[in-house]
Amino acid sequence: MIKPALITALVFLMILSRRSFSLFTVSYLALFGVLSIALMGWDIQFEFLEKMITGLASERSWFHNSSIYTLPDTIEAMLEGQGINSTSSSLFAVITVLIKLCVSGSLIALYYVNKEKLPSANARAHFGFLLSMLFFCLITQILWAHYLSFLFILIAFLLTAYPGLEKNARFLFIALIICLPMQNLILINLLRSWFTLDTPGSVLPMVILKTAPLWITWLLVFLCREDIIRLYTYKEGSPAKNAADMIDDVIV
Repeated sequence: MIKPALITALVFLMILSRRSFSLFTVSYLALFGVLSIALMGWDIQFEFLEKMITGLASERSWFHNSSIYTLPDTIEAMLEGQGINSTSSSLFAVITVLIKLCVSGSLIALYYVNKEKLPSANARAHFGFLLSMLFFCLITQILWAHYLSFLFILIAFLLTAYPGLEKNARFLFIALIICLPMQNLILINLLRSWFTLDTPGSVLPMVILKTAPLWITWLLVFLCREDIIRLYTYKEGSPAKNAADMIDDVIV
């Protein structure tokens, strides 16, 4: 079974995988969907979907949301607060769609351009799985901080081979780690109790720090792709040996 919020990661994996995996996944989900409807009826299914959609639409406060869309959403809310809402909604809707297209296109391209450089099917599976978790975090418009735990796999992988990363990749990785504490809601609420965060000059820096880990991770994976691919194609004695050994031992 799969948590509904993670369906985007599954769809991304289906795009990257062979047709047999996609057919199996669709058949599996369809079977359990039919069983769910047969056992519990339509009403509870619609009630669940309605509750999920309503919940997503009602909670978009910046201090709860770690999504990369929090920054444009916050700016849009500020403009609406100033009475500027005639064209801003359409503009920010377009911005959101463009970001989603960039996310989808860049990660799919990243996989297909580099998959032939990967030495084995295990390495390709591992790389595709990492990208699917990143895709889920980047494409989701309302992202609670605990969902960022899915990035721990990618971060742990990079940390294992950190000595072998190029200088630019190290800089981005350190910046990512520095920004992570801002995902802690307790810390955010503590800062909100200490300071008055109700003006653009005070809110926007906080929102940037709140959303920075995802922006940095996207930039890290895309710009430092050669460093990441190199982790899968290590030579004996290289700093990336532990990471490659991890792939051979864990991915089956």
